[in-house]
Amino acid sequence: MKQIFTLLIVLSLSIVSYGQTFKNTPLISKRTATWCPNCGTWGWDFKTALLEEISSDQATFVALHFSGDLLNETSKVISDNLGGFGQPSFFLNNTNLNVSSGNWQTRLEELKASVETMNAEIPGFGIELHGYLGEATNEVVTEISLHVNEAAEGEYYLGTYLVIDDFIHNQAGNSSMASHSKLLVEEFSGNIFGREIGNGPILEGVMDFSISSTFETAIEGPTDVLVVIWQKVDETYSIVNTAVVENVELLSNNDNHDWVTEAKSYYAQNAINVSLQSEEIIGEYKINIINTNGQIVRTVSNNSFENNLELQIDASLIPNGNYFINMVSSKGIWSDKVVVVR
Repeated sequence: MKQIFTLLIVLSLSIVSYGQTFKNTPLISKRTATWCPNCGTWGWDFKTALLEEISSDQATFVALHFSGDLLNETSKVISDNLGGFGQPSFFLNNTNLNVSSGNWQTRLEELKASVETMNAEIPGFGIELHGYLGEATNEVVTEISLHVNEAAEGEYYLGTYLVIDDFIHNQAGNSSMASHSKLLVEEFSGNIFGREIGNGPILEGVMDFSISSTFETAIEGPTDVLVVIWQKVDETYSIVNTAVVENVELLSNNDNHDWVTEAKSYYAQNAINVSLQSEEIIGEYKINIINTNGQIVRTVSNNSFENNLELQIDASLIPNGNYFINMVSSKGIWSDKVVVVR
């Protein structure tokens, strides 16, 4: 996958204790290949079951193709780092779950219990992640606040990854039109295991990162942004914590990024108000209201035959807090921030 990278890293460290903690969210990964019949039979059943029974706010799932026609360098290197032999192989962080055709249902129950236990732990590194479309065509921006809840010693890295969901492709043992879930396809921080957070003592506080990447080739279908915190010991990278933003859309056609001449947004009387002016007819549009965890809390879509837009988006069920407004239209994209305070 050929890409053009526009990378911005902003790092600030506050040398004070930060009181808020975030969930410990492990990574569940499947070492797989399209030529592997078992990957498309019992391995497929296990993957489907765990995606149905373990939500993305409990654990992050990725499929790592270590060989075959969906092989990519990022998946191969991460898969080699985790180790193991044969396929399919399933891992909880760096631990091989030793799943087989005869025990996968039992392993699923054990996995659910392990994830629940890990979620209850206070993570050393809490992650606040927001992912959204940038101003350039096919640009994805991630804003990451890394909360160091407890001073740490060691070598740590922050990796960002693009994950495709529901990718239609052949799978031996399954179908020539199989829908591949959570396919990890590329890193976009410049290194497979990410950017160095620190090497040595890391004090309590907050580190803020902004990482953007412009993809030359548009990717069709649902796309996720994944962040993984790694600790390097000797030559092995161990998973410390993860976060994911699901359904970040990449645009395939958007040549004009200056289509908005005037715009504002504000909250009042249980509504998010959007006022927008354009030199051209706006056409089809979709607006997502996104919270600071990257979750879409409200979506509005329509077709405007005017060059102005006046919207009142119902926010009566949206909790107080900071939100991002992300608009995709036939003319281009527009983003803003709004605060809901009652």
